[in-house]
Amino acid sequence: MNGVLLVTGGSRGIGAAICTLAARRGLKVAVNYNRSTDRAMSVVNAIRQQGGEAVAINGDVTREADVVRMFTEVDEKLGRITSSSQQRRWWHQPRADRRGYGRAPKSRSKHFLSRWNRL
Repeated sequence: MNGVLLVTGGSRGIGAAICTLAARRGLKVAVNYNRSTDRAMSVVNAIRQQGGEAVAINGDVTREADVVRMFTEVDEKLGRITSSSQQRRWWHQPRADRRGYGRAPKSRSKHFLSRWNRL
């Protein structure tokens, strides 16, 4: 399998497992993280030790400017994104954030969709 995978929330839990499995299957992996630099680098280093290609990409997926920058960074470091896996952790957020979180996927989805249409 060839391609480039962006995994939001890829520094821990299910996201980290997705990153590792995707790398084993031959994908180049962009491990997105917001605050967990050490965890993201741990996932990246584990992938590299197994012969895979991976980079850590910082960005808050609730901010459109960060999403655009993430795509640009992945394009430059790994090539055009061919797949993505989005981890949603809204249930861990305070109630006020949960109500506002519904707006975040719109901007993110808009950018993802515009990118997929150009593949």
